[in-house]
Amino acid sequence: MFIATHNRPTLVLRAVQSALNQDFDSFEVIVSDNSTNDETKPLLSKIQDSRFHYKKRTPPLAPIEHLNAILKDVTAEYFMIFHDDDVIHPNMIRTLYSKFCNEVGVVAIGSNAKVVKRGRLRRENSNNKLKQDLIIKNRSYLAKLYLNDLIVPFPSYLYRKKVAVELSLNPDHGGKYCDAAFIINLTSLGAVVFCATPLMDSYKHPSQDSFTNNFTDRSKLINYILKTTDYERKDKDILKYRVGNIYTELKQDILKGNLLIGSKRYMKLMMILLKYTPINNFPKAIIISL
Repeated sequence: MFIATHNRPTLVLRAVQSALNQDFDSFEVIVSDNSTNDETKPLLSKIQDSRFHYKKRTPPLAPIEHLNAILKDVTAEYFMIFHDDDVIHPNMIRTLYSKFCNEVGVVAIGSNAKVVKRGRLRRENSNNKLKQDLIIKNRSYLAKLYLNDLIVPFPSYLYRKKVAVELSLNPDHGGKYCDAAFIINLTSLGAVVFCATPLMDSYKHPSQDSFTNNFTDRSKLINYILKTTDYERKDKDILKYRVGNIYTELKQDILKGNLLIGSKRYMKLMMILLKYTPINNFPKAIIISL
C-alpha cells in the first residue's frame, strides 16, 4: 500500500497508523512523501514497524507526476494508492483481497466510504445508492456512474499489478480530474468491482484541491469521455455534467469576487449555459448561477 502525501505530516501519520492496524498479515505501507518541506520524515521516523517504509521525492513532483511515479514503483501483485487525509478501516485490505479471490477477470476493486465533514462523521456514504457489490465490465457504464456522481473514491481501490504496468494518469484526459479517466480506463484491462460496504473514512475539507472547480479540466474530461465511450454530445448525462460545471464555475468566481455580473466572462459563461440547458430550464439556471 502506497500513501501519497504532500505537506500534511499530522494527517499522514493518522493514515499510516490506520493502515498498519489492518487485520491482514501480508502487506507493506510505503509513504511517498512529495512535500516541499522536511516536516514529515521526523514525525514518521518514530514508527517502529517492519512493514513501514518511507520514500522522499526530491525534488517534489507535480501531483499527477507523483501518482505516476508511484505506479512505476509497484512491485507487488496487488497495490493501493491511498490519500494522506483519509483513514482506512481495519478490515479494508482483507475484504478487498478476498473479493479478488472470488471474482475472475477483475483488475480493481474499490469500496464505498464513510464521509467525514468538519471532523464529524456524516450519515451518508460516498455512494448512498450502492446497496450491493457492483461488477462493471463496460467503459461507457463506468463513465455513466462517474457522470452521475456514483463512482467510489479514488483512494479506495485495490489493483492488480498489471494496472501499474499498462496504465498511467494523463493530464490530457481531464487535468486534475484525470483520476476519473484512469478508473474508466481500467475496463480496458478487465472488470472493476465497486464494494457496497464502506471500508474507509473519506475526509472532506476546504484545503482539498477538489474543493476548487477547474472549468477547463472538467471540459477536458468530458471530451475524453466522448472520444472513448458510446456517449454523444447531446446525451442527458453529458449535458447534466456540462451544465453542472458551468453552474459551479459561475458560483465560485462570483463568490470569490473574480467575476462581475454583466462582465464579458459572465456573459460568455451564460451563453454556454444557454447552449447546453433546455430553454424551459434556463430561468432556473440563471437563478442557480447567482
